[in-house]
Amino acid sequence: MYVEQLLRVYVIRFIFIETQKILFYINNIKEIIFILQFRIHKICI
Repeated sequence: MYVEQLLRVYVIRFIFIETQKILFYINNIKEIIFILQFRIHKICI
């Protein structure tokens, strides 16, 4: 029983941390794409 609870908490924490990392990377990629588009736009003009 006790071990199951520990495992559950560990798994939930792991999933939470991983999703946070993924969201962080997605935000970074969006910013990079935005900056690239902006630069390309400036070059075209």
